[in-house]
Amino acid sequence: MKPFKKISVSDLKPGMVTAQDFVINNTNLITKNYLMDMAVINKLNLNYAAYDIYVYCPENSSPHYKEKKRFEALQNSLNDISSCIEETFTFANEKQSISIDQIRSISNDIISLLDSKNNIVKCINLPRDFKKYLYTHSTNVALLSMLIAQWMKLDQKTVSLICHSAMLHDIGKTAIPISILEKKGPLTKSEFKLCETHALKGYEIVKNTPFINPAILQGILFHHERLDGTGYPMHLKEDKIPNFARIIAVADTFDAITSNHAYKQKTSPLHALATIKDCSLNKLDPLICHILIMNIAKFYEGQSIILSNDRIGELIKINMDNLLYPIICVDNEVIDLSKNHSLSIKDFV
Repeated sequence: MKPFKKISVSDLKPGMVTAQDFVINNTNLITKNYLMDMAVINKLNLNYAAYDIYVYCPENSSPHYKEKKRFEALQNSLNDISSCIEETFTFANEKQSISIDQIRSISNDIISLLDSKNNIVKCINLPRDFKKYLYTHSTNVALLSMLIAQWMKLDQKTVSLICHSAMLHDIGKTAIPISILEKKGPLTKSEFKLCETHALKGYEIVKNTPFINPAILQGILFHHERLDGTGYPMHLKEDKIPNFARIIAVADTFDAITSNHAYKQKTSPLHALATIKDCSLNKLDPLICHILIMNIAKFYEGQSIILSNDRIGELIKINMDNLLYPIICVDNEVIDLSKNHSLSIKDFV
């Protein structure tokens, strides 16, 4: 049996992998060994549905087949973890307490995923149901906070405690009316003030847990404090903000910007990195911001992108001085977006 087959573009399905370059009118639209997802398939179907394309047969292990299976397994694990966090938050809202054993168990599940760094970053950027936002966000912030802690070369016990704190950082939102959390449109001043109480409410829920480490409580209570004193709930400044809260604040900011909300659509990870760089001047810890930017940026180099003109390209190199305008490759042409603002990156594929 041949290791690949020819099918119509209209028959493409997510997870299929191209066995040859897809070339139309001497233009290479899709390279060999490209892992198809729905966004790219929809783009191809708009203009090339009648054309044929070569893909690997499912029963053969294409270069991306095992990676695809690992990615699917990671997605399933993250969904399971988010469900466990939902159960924990629901219990906390009803009983005004948490089970430290359950938190440790969930943390161990999250820590076990840290070896899959590339796929973790991809999973974090996937579209998600905003009605489940609180739980997927808590999962993602825990993962990102632990990655930052590892990049900072903190010891394993500290990494584990940061996971506890980051996972619970928004548990106080269980006390905020769902009508406000899922409101489509800007919050009123009074609604925003109510939302700001979630840090203190979360601290109140967790503080009486037996054997809880004080650093976990500090991360929950202070993750919205900012270096210039404009944060909440206590308007702490600079070195008065505990380290756990500083780490969680950066992870929280990145995931919030790259997530769908009831009131806004997600923006690209490059916008998130640019925002974090701006915030490092007076809001967020500059060293932690630098560590996140330098390490996360590596994961996006070599990734496929969708441009503002709906063409598909590849991100070649991120410009650390101008994060929004990297060097890309489209149809075998290398383009420096910092010198060509007629194109921009709409999203990653």
